[in-house]
Amino acid sequence: MKAGTKILIVYAALLTAAPAQAQEKFSLSMFHYNVQYVAGGLTGFPSGTDSNETFDLDDDQVQDLIISESFEPVLDLFLAHPDWKVTLEMQAYMVEVMQLRHPGVLAKLKQLVDAGRAELVSFHYSDQLFLAYPRLDMERSHQLMNKVFEDAGLTPSGVVFCQEGQFGVGINPFAANHDRDILVLPKNLFKYQHQADYDTAAALYDLDGLDIVIGARSFSTPEVEVQWNNFDDGELMATGGNAPYMGTNFKKDPQAVASYEQELTDAEAAGFRIASISEYVKWAKANDIEQPPLPPMLDGTWQPPSTNSMRRWLGGSGAVDLAYACERDNQVISGNVRARHWILTAETLVARAEAQELIESGSMDDALQECWRTALLGQVSDATGINPFIREVQYGLDHAASAQACAEAIISEVAPKIGGPYVWVDNLTGEVGTLDDHPSSTLTESDPYFSADDGFEVSSPGRSQTIDWKAAIGLTRLKVSVDASSGGERTLEVDFPLDLNGFYLTPGLVEEDAVYTPFTEFDFQEGRISLPVANGLVGIGQDLWLVKQTSSVHVAATFVIGDGKVRFIDDTLDPDEAVSWVFWIVEGGKQNAVDFAKRVNLQPTAYIETDVSGERGCGCGQPASGLPALLFLLPLALVRRRR
Repeated sequence: MKAGTKILIVYAALLTAAPAQAQEKFSLSMFHYNVQYVAGGLTGFPSGTDSNETFDLDDDQVQDLIISESFEPVLDLFLAHPDWKVTLEMQAYMVEVMQLRHPGVLAKLKQLVDAGRAELVSFHYSDQLFLAYPRLDMERSHQLMNKVFEDAGLTPSGVVFCQEGQFGVGINPFAANHDRDILVLPKNLFKYQHQADYDTAAALYDLDGLDIVIGARSFSTPEVEVQWNNFDDGELMATGGNAPYMGTNFKKDPQAVASYEQELTDAEAAGFRIASISEYVKWAKANDIEQPPLPPMLDGTWQPPSTNSMRRWLGGSGAVDLAYACERDNQVISGNVRARHWILTAETLVARAEAQELIESGSMDDALQECWRTALLGQVSDATGINPFIREVQYGLDHAASAQACAEAIISEVAPKIGGPYVWVDNLTGEVGTLDDHPSSTLTESDPYFSADDGFEVSSPGRSQTIDWKAAIGLTRLKVSVDASSGGERTLEVDFPLDLNGFYLTPGLVEEDAVYTPFTEFDFQEGRISLPVANGLVGIGQDLWLVKQTSSVHVAATFVIGDGKVRFIDDTLDPDEAVSWVFWIVEGGKQNAVDFAKRVNLQPTAYIETDVSGERGCGCGQPASGLPALLFLLPLALVRRRR
């Protein structure tokens, strides 16, 4: 072949070669709905005692407005555009409300989901602040959630986005065990912990085999462009930015809906797919988009700069509280912990009584489920933040009290069948036994473990304080008690020394391990972070651990990087009440500390006074008061008792 012919052939091949692949474009959404937006209703808003027709709406009426004025218009919009897809997140309780009072709206949702045009995202029954509570509570939440969706004929997608945008690495294994494979990490949370990496963040991350999408972060690379047409409270778009706190003024704004519709129309004309999140992830993986490992992430929510990471829900005061002094964060959260301890004890007792054929198997299932349902509703994040008004706070307190009463009734019926006069219930092992006398602690008075020179400090403006130290081998208990305030003061702060150059914590929904991450692995936007620490465990030194007893103190653990302290602060105390907080100092290896935290905060041992004397006999005795006396004291090894 002549050289000239070769050149012509090569040139022809170049002319007919496939053009460079065009950039793919995605327009994504996340409509986050919360039917508990104003938990408890608006009656009396804002002070709790005001009288105004605009806000004279009970809980059901506010829920109905959310569904009819902000949710249904979004469904109608996407039903009118068969080529568009939308991602809708909600708690299962919202579906339950639609089953009860809005079957027509539920039918529209089902039509979109069944057609693959709505991606349904749901990860909890109630909009719980679940990172602050034990994993078992989320298991029970999923059991209730799955039943709701089964009854409604709906199947949630594999995408995970949660109330308040909660995210932590412990969600990953839990999600995988519940058939979820895509986690949405809010952009502001990522930036809060890794600000230097934000602008160059990957299009997709990997976390132990699950796909991580940074939600609301728009970006463009030669391969793909992603824009977010919505990533916000779902209630806001169709109402022109109004929230359900607007009462009867919370209503559909046709102009706002039309404007959003035009925005999507223009995006589609510009070449964007109006797509679901899972559709984008599927494309990215099929086209070998780079997917590096997710950098270390600590538990958090979606707007950490404005909420001081998670402290706003766990001890921080909001704007409404500044005006009305209505928040009671620790009172609500620790009350919820005590309520779930009661329910757990009831479950353990029932299981033992069934095994011993003292009660009919399954006879208490419905009652236990109702206890959990009530407790999970009470764990809603809105009862402690961002800006709860008094009815929302009371919603949390009331549901905790009702859940506890629900469990008390079961315990009162079952415990006397075991015997007495005291029954002990080991909620970790499932063992149940009887005691002849009241249990007492083996702890003895001790010198302070820490002093002011170490960095230990208790601050309680306007309140007198008592600091009590007791100890056993390798273990010290600190009890901080303060009286009612003298002038309306509402703050208690306890600071401990931190002799580590990193975080030694158990992530939310993980309970078998504590993970050490150096401070240098993060680039904090504000040089600080506040964490929920659901099991109460914080490493504070070499083989030295701090455990907050969450049934008495469950506020955020706040770290200011470089100052050598971990702080526990509640700015929402009831000014008229005395307060007691309990902390434990644990010496020894990591597993010892993890096991102790589990014994104290996740699966505590309970002691029940049954008023049944001697042997069990016929098992028909009842407590004199009609209810058991229930104490959550210490692991059995730290209790004196006679069998």
